[in-house]
Amino acid sequence: MKLGEYERGPCIELPEEEWREIEATLGLNEPKNEVRKSIASRVSHHLFWAELDLPKQRVPAQKKWIGRVQKMTRQLIDILDWEASEDESDDGWAQMYAVYDLLPSRSEQEDLLISLKELRNKAENMLARLPQGKFGRERDEFAWGLVFDLAFLYEWATKKQPTIAYNDYGRPETELTEDGNVGVYESPFLDFVTAVLRTFAPDRAKENMALGKHVQRVLIVWRRRRGIKDKTST
Repeated sequence: MKLGEYERGPCIELPEEEWREIEATLGLNEPKNEVRKSIASRVSHHLFWAELDLPKQRVPAQKKWIGRVQKMTRQLIDILDWEASEDESDDGWAQMYAVYDLLPSRSEQEDLLISLKELRNKAENMLARLPQGKFGRERDEFAWGLVFDLAFLYEWATKKQPTIAYNDYGRPETELTEDGNVGVYESPFLDFVTAVLRTFAPDRAKENMALGKHVQRVLIVWRRRRGIKDKTST
Protein backbone atom coordinates (compact mmCIF):
# COMPACT_ATOMS: atom_id res chain seq x y z
CA MET A 1 0.00 0.00 0.00
CA LYS A 2 1.84 3.04 -1.26
CA LEU A 3 -0.23 5.98 -0.08
CA GLY A 4 0.81 5.64 3.54
CA GLU A 5 0.62 8.91 5.44
CA TYR A 6 -3.11 9.62 5.23
CA GLU A 7 -3.13 12.43 7.79
CA ARG A 8 -0.95 14.56 5.48
CA GLY A 9 -3.18 14.08 2.49
CA PRO A 10 -2.89 11.71 -0.48
CA CYS A 11 0.57 11.30 -1.95
CA ILE A 12 0.98 11.35 -5.73
CA GLU A 13 4.75 10.94 -5.79
CA LEU A 14 4.73 7.66 -7.69
CA PRO A 15 7.21 6.79 -10.42
CA GLU A 16 6.14 8.56 -13.60
CA GLU A 17 5.86 5.31 -15.56
CA GLU A 18 3.28 4.00 -13.05
CA TRP A 19 1.15 7.11 -13.41
CA ARG A 20 1.42 6.97 -17.18
CA GLU A 21 0.27 3.34 -17.15
CA ILE A 22 -2.84 4.30 -15.19
CA GLU A 23 -3.53 7.40 -17.31
CA ALA A 24 -3.19 5.36 -20.50
CA THR A 25 -6.20 3.26 -19.44
CA LEU A 26 -8.18 6.51 -19.31
CA GLY A 27 -7.09 7.50 -22.80
CA LEU A 28 -4.97 10.38 -21.53
CA ASN A 29 -1.98 11.08 -23.75
CA GLU A 30 -0.53 13.71 -21.44
CA PRO A 31 -0.02 13.75 -17.66
CA LYS A 32 -2.99 15.28 -15.84
CA ASN A 33 -2.28 16.28 -12.25
CA GLU A 34 -5.96 16.78 -11.38
CA VAL A 35 -6.73 13.19 -12.33
CA ARG A 36 -3.74 11.91 -10.36
CA LYS A 37 -4.85 13.77 -7.23
CA SER A 38 -8.40 12.44 -7.58
CA ILE A 39 -7.22 8.85 -7.94
CA ALA A 40 -4.82 9.19 -5.01
CA SER A 41 -7.52 10.78 -2.85
CA ARG A 42 -10.05 7.99 -3.51
CA VAL A 43 -7.55 5.19 -3.00
CA SER A 44 -6.19 6.87 0.14
CA HIS A 45 -9.69 7.11 1.60
CA HIS A 46 -10.48 3.43 1.08
CA LEU A 47 -7.06 2.21 2.20
CA PHE A 48 -7.44 4.25 5.40
CA TRP A 49 -10.71 2.54 6.31
CA ALA A 50 -9.34 -0.85 5.27
CA GLU A 51 -6.38 -0.32 7.61
CA LEU A 52 -8.76 0.40 10.51
CA ASP A 53 -10.28 -3.05 9.95
CA LEU A 54 -13.56 -2.12 11.63
CA PRO A 55 -15.88 -5.06 12.36
CA LYS A 56 -18.58 -5.67 9.76
CA GLN A 57 -22.12 -4.74 10.76
CA ARG A 58 -24.63 -7.30 9.53
CA VAL A 59 -28.40 -6.84 9.41
CA PRO A 60 -29.08 -9.57 12.03
CA ALA A 61 -26.74 -7.79 14.48
CA GLN A 62 -28.42 -4.45 13.82
CA LYS A 63 -31.85 -5.98 14.40
CA LYS A 64 -30.64 -7.57 17.62
CA TRP A 65 -29.34 -4.38 19.23
CA ILE A 66 -31.96 -1.96 17.90
CA GLY A 67 -34.61 -4.46 19.01
CA ARG A 68 -33.05 -4.49 22.45
CA VAL A 69 -33.24 -0.68 22.61
CA GLN A 70 -36.89 -0.85 21.55
CA LYS A 71 -37.71 -3.44 24.22
CA MET A 72 -35.91 -1.64 27.06
CA THR A 73 -37.41 1.77 26.25
CA ARG A 74 -40.88 0.18 26.14
CA GLN A 75 -40.26 -1.35 29.58
CA LEU A 76 -39.09 2.00 30.99
CA ILE A 77 -42.16 3.72 29.57
CA ASP A 78 -44.38 1.15 31.26
CA ILE A 79 -42.61 1.82 34.57
CA LEU A 80 -42.51 5.62 34.41
CA ASP A 81 -45.94 6.21 32.90
CA TRP A 82 -47.72 5.02 36.01
CA GLU A 83 -50.87 6.97 35.12
CA ALA A 84 -51.40 4.62 32.19
CA SER A 85 -51.38 1.62 34.51
CA GLU A 86 -54.59 0.34 36.15
CA ASP A 87 -52.62 -1.73 38.63
CA GLU A 88 -53.88 -0.79 42.13
CA SER A 89 -52.04 -3.57 43.92
CA ASP A 90 -49.29 -2.92 46.45
CA ASP A 91 -46.77 -3.44 43.68
CA GLY A 92 -48.53 -0.85 41.52
CA TRP A 93 -48.45 1.75 44.31
CA ALA A 94 -44.80 0.94 45.00
CA GLN A 95 -44.09 1.62 41.34
CA MET A 96 -45.85 4.98 41.52
CA TYR A 97 -43.94 6.07 44.64
CA ALA A 98 -40.65 4.92 43.11
CA VAL A 99 -41.29 7.21 40.14
CA TYR A 100 -42.05 10.09 42.51
CA ASP A 101 -38.83 9.43 44.43
CA LEU A 102 -36.76 9.45 41.25
CA LEU A 103 -38.59 12.25 39.44
CA PRO A 104 -40.58 14.32 41.92
CA SER A 105 -41.42 17.00 39.34
CA ARG A 106 -44.31 16.28 37.00
CA SER A 107 -42.50 18.14 34.20
CA GLU A 108 -39.45 15.91 34.67
CA GLN A 109 -41.63 12.83 34.31
CA GLU A 110 -43.30 14.17 31.15
CA ASP A 111 -40.02 15.28 29.53
CA LEU A 112 -38.40 11.89 30.13
CA LEU A 113 -41.44 10.05 28.81
CA ILE A 114 -41.46 12.17 25.65
CA SER A 115 -37.78 11.38 25.03
CA LEU A 116 -38.28 7.67 25.67
CA LYS A 117 -41.29 7.50 23.36
CA GLU A 118 -39.33 9.27 20.61
CA LEU A 119 -36.49 6.78 21.03
CA ARG A 120 -38.93 3.84 20.96
CA ASN A 121 -40.58 5.17 17.79
CA LYS A 122 -37.21 5.66 16.09
CA ALA A 123 -36.20 2.12 16.97
CA GLU A 124 -39.48 0.75 15.63
CA ASN A 125 -39.17 2.73 12.39
CA MET A 126 -35.57 1.64 11.88
CA LEU A 127 -36.46 -2.01 12.45
CA ALA A 128 -39.20 -1.69 9.85
CA ARG A 129 -36.74 -0.25 7.29
CA LEU A 130 -33.96 -2.81 7.75
CA PRO A 131 -33.71 -5.26 4.84
CA GLN A 132 -33.85 -8.99 5.26
CA GLY A 133 -30.50 -10.18 6.55
CA LYS A 134 -28.14 -11.87 4.09
CA PHE A 135 -26.03 -14.81 5.08
CA GLY A 136 -22.89 -16.25 3.58
CA ARG A 137 -19.59 -14.71 2.62
CA GLU A 138 -18.89 -11.13 3.73
CA ARG A 139 -18.58 -8.53 0.98
CA ASP A 140 -15.10 -7.03 0.53
CA GLU A 141 -15.98 -3.45 1.49
CA PHE A 142 -12.61 -2.08 0.38
CA ALA A 143 -12.83 -3.55 -3.13
CA TRP A 144 -16.52 -2.68 -3.45
CA GLY A 145 -16.18 0.94 -2.31
CA LEU A 146 -13.04 1.59 -4.35
CA VAL A 147 -14.45 0.24 -7.63
CA PHE A 148 -17.70 2.14 -7.01
CA ASP A 149 -15.77 5.42 -6.62
CA LEU A 150 -13.47 4.65 -9.54
CA ALA A 151 -16.58 4.31 -11.73
CA PHE A 152 -17.46 7.95 -11.00
CA LEU A 153 -13.85 9.00 -11.53
CA TYR A 154 -13.67 7.13 -14.84
CA GLU A 155 -16.85 8.82 -16.07
CA TRP A 156 -15.51 12.23 -15.05
CA ALA A 157 -12.07 11.75 -16.62
CA THR A 158 -13.20 10.12 -19.88
CA LYS A 159 -16.72 11.54 -20.30
CA LYS A 160 -17.79 7.91 -20.91
CA GLN A 161 -19.78 5.49 -18.79
CA PRO A 162 -17.79 2.62 -17.25
CA THR A 163 -18.74 -0.72 -18.78
CA ILE A 164 -17.54 -4.31 -18.84
CA ALA A 165 -18.12 -7.28 -21.13
CA TYR A 166 -17.42 -10.99 -21.12
CA ASN A 167 -15.64 -12.32 -24.21
CA ASP A 168 -16.41 -16.03 -24.67
CA TYR A 169 -13.56 -16.48 -27.13
CA GLY A 170 -10.86 -14.85 -25.01
CA ARG A 171 -7.76 -13.22 -26.36
CA PRO A 172 -5.65 -14.74 -29.17
CA GLU A 173 -2.82 -15.59 -26.76
CA THR A 174 -5.13 -17.12 -24.14
CA GLU A 175 -4.42 -20.77 -23.35
CA LEU A 176 -7.17 -23.31 -22.82
CA THR A 177 -7.97 -24.19 -19.22
CA GLU A 178 -8.73 -27.73 -18.05
CA ASP A 179 -12.45 -27.20 -18.61
CA GLY A 180 -11.84 -25.68 -22.05
CA ASN A 181 -12.89 -22.17 -20.95
CA VAL A 182 -10.97 -19.29 -22.55
CA GLY A 183 -13.45 -16.52 -21.80
CA VAL A 184 -12.24 -13.28 -20.23
CA TYR A 185 -13.74 -10.05 -18.94
CA GLU A 186 -12.56 -6.95 -20.77
CA SER A 187 -13.16 -3.21 -21.05
CA PRO A 188 -11.20 0.03 -20.70
CA PHE A 189 -12.74 0.49 -17.25
CA LEU A 190 -11.57 -2.96 -16.13
CA ASP A 191 -8.06 -2.06 -17.39
CA PHE A 192 -8.23 1.14 -15.31
CA VAL A 193 -9.31 -0.69 -12.14
CA THR A 194 -6.63 -3.34 -12.68
CA ALA A 195 -3.91 -0.70 -13.09
CA VAL A 196 -5.01 1.17 -9.95
CA LEU A 197 -5.07 -1.97 -7.82
CA ARG A 198 -1.77 -3.25 -9.19
CA THR A 199 -0.12 0.10 -8.38
CA PHE A 200 -1.66 1.06 -5.03
CA ALA A 201 -2.88 -2.18 -3.48
CA PRO A 202 -1.21 -5.15 -5.19
CA ASP A 203 -2.25 -7.44 -2.33
CA ARG A 204 -5.90 -6.78 -3.30
CA ALA A 205 -5.43 -7.32 -7.05
CA LYS A 206 -7.32 -10.32 -8.43
CA GLU A 207 -7.05 -12.42 -11.56
CA ASN A 208 -9.25 -11.52 -14.52
CA MET A 209 -12.24 -13.77 -13.79
CA ALA A 210 -12.61 -12.83 -10.12
CA LEU A 211 -12.04 -9.11 -10.68
CA GLY A 212 -14.26 -9.06 -13.75
CA LYS A 213 -17.19 -10.61 -11.88
CA HIS A 214 -16.64 -8.17 -9.01
CA VAL A 215 -16.57 -5.13 -11.33
CA GLN A 216 -19.68 -6.38 -13.10
CA ARG A 217 -21.59 -6.65 -9.80
CA VAL A 218 -20.48 -3.18 -8.70
CA LEU A 219 -21.45 -1.59 -12.01
CA ILE A 220 -24.96 -3.06 -11.82
CA VAL A 221 -25.50 -1.23 -8.52
CA TRP A 222 -23.66 1.88 -9.77
CA ARG A 223 -25.98 2.17 -12.79
CA ARG A 224 -29.06 1.74 -10.64
CA ARG A 225 -27.90 4.56 -8.39
CA ARG A 226 -27.30 6.73 -11.47
CA GLY A 227 -30.62 5.79 -13.05
CA ILE A 228 -28.85 4.29 -16.09
CA LYS A 229 -30.18 1.28 -17.98
CA ASP A 230 -28.14 -1.78 -17.08
CA LYS A 231 -25.84 -3.22 -19.71
CA THR A 232 -22.63 -5.23 -19.77
CA SER A 233 -21.26 -4.57 -23.24
CA THR A 234 -18.36 -2.19 -23.93
